[in-house]
Amino acid sequence: MTKPNTLESLEPRQLFAASFNTELIVNGDAEAGMGAIDATPVAIPGWTSAGGPMTVVQYGSKGFVNPTDPGPSNRGRQFFSGGRTASGAISQTIDLSNLATQIDAGNAKYDLSAWMGGFGKEQDSARVSVRFENPNSSGGEEVTMNGLNATERQQITGLFAISSNGLVPRGARRAVVTVSAQRQLGVVADGYVDNVSLKLMPVTNKGSIEGRVFFDLNGDGRQAKVEPGVRGAVVYVDRNNNRKLDANEPRATANNDGEYVLGNVPQGAAKLRLATLPGVIRASTPTSQTVTVRAAERTQAASFGVTALALVTGRVKWDDGSPFRNGIVFDDANGNGRLDNLEQSVKTNEKGEFSIQLERGSHTIRVARVERVKPLNVSLGSGQVSAGNVMTVPPQ
Repeated sequence: MTKPNTLESLEPRQLFAASFNTELIVNGDAEAGMGAIDATPVAIPGWTSAGGPMTVVQYGSKGFVNPTDPGPSNRGRQFFSGGRTASGAISQTIDLSNLATQIDAGNAKYDLSAWMGGFGKEQDSARVSVRFENPNSSGGEEVTMNGLNATERQQITGLFAISSNGLVPRGARRAVVTVSAQRQLGVVADGYVDNVSLKLMPVTNKGSIEGRVFFDLNGDGRQAKVEPGVRGAVVYVDRNNNRKLDANEPRATANNDGEYVLGNVPQGAAKLRLATLPGVIRASTPTSQTVTVRAAERTQAASFGVTALALVTGRVKWDDGSPFRNGIVFDDANGNGRLDNLEQSVKTNEKGEFSIQLERGSHTIRVARVERVKPLNVSLGSGQVSAGNVMTVPPQ
C-alpha cells in the first residue's frame, strides 16, 4: 500500500518516448488519486517531491478555492496546493531524446501553461517552471511562470491562466517540470495550481494568436480580473480586410472563460477582428487590431470587450453654433432637474461632444448649471446606441 505522504516514482514513465502535439505531463490536472479537504499531504501520482511538502485539495474545501471562484472551466474535482510549510515543490522529468533531431535543428517549440492563484489577501504564491536539460552542459535553460500575487488578483480567491511558449533549446534531452508554492503568511503555503500542461510542436512558418473576449460590466474598455469571459464569441483574421468573415479566413470560438486560440496564422501582420455582435450587446473596445505573428510562436492579442450598457453620444452647442466646452451632461435619474450625487455624468470635450453610458430604459439627459436647455429624452435597449444628438444652450 502506498503511504499517504509518498509520491509516485516517475522512472517507469521515462521509458515512453515524447512526441509532438501530445500532452507530456502526467496528472497535470491533479485528478489522479484522492485529494484532501485541508493541507494534509496525500499521494500525488506522476510527481516526485522536489522540496517541502505539496498536496492536492478538493475544490470547495473550507479555506480554499470554491468551484464558483475564478479558475479553469474544466477544473475537475481538485487542484495542487502547498502544504504546512514555508515552501513546497513537486516535479516530474520527461524524456525528450526521441525528438533530438528536430530539437537540435531548432525545429521544436514548447507550449507551457497552467492556472495559478491564491487565497484572498494572502501574498502566498505559486510557480510553475520547466528546465530543459542538456547532458553535455550544466544547469540547463529554465522557463519560469509566476502566479498572480494578491494585489494582481485584486485580493480575489481563485486561479488565473498563465502561459509561456518558445523554441526548445538545442541539445535538450530532458524537461524537468516543477510545481511549487511559497508561503508569506499563516500556516499553509496557499499557492494553488491546476491544469499544468506541456506540449512540444514542430516549427512551421505559421504561428498562432491567443486572447480573450470579456464582458465589460462597467463599459470602461479595460479588462478587470472579475469580469467574466464571453462564451461563443468568434474572432477571425480578416485576410482581405473587407470587414467580413469569409469562408477561407482563420477563425476561433471563445471557450467558457472567453479565451480563444487561433492557429495556423501566417507569420507577419494579421488584421484580427471580433465578428458581428448581437443587438443586445455592443463593443466597448475597438473591434479590430493588428497583431504581428511570428513563426512557431503564440502571440498574445489585446482583449476584446463587449458590454450590455447602452450608449448616448452627441454634442452641446451655444445657439450661435459654437461648441459648449467643458459642460456637464448628466442623466437626471430622479427627474428633479439637478445633478445629484450618484447620477451619471460626463464632461463635454473641446468640440462640445459627449458620450455617456447608461442602463437600458428611459432616460432624461440634461446639461447641468445652465438654464432653458431642452432635455434629451431617450428610450434605450441593452447595448443600443443613440448617436447624433444635439443640445443647444441659449444665451444665459
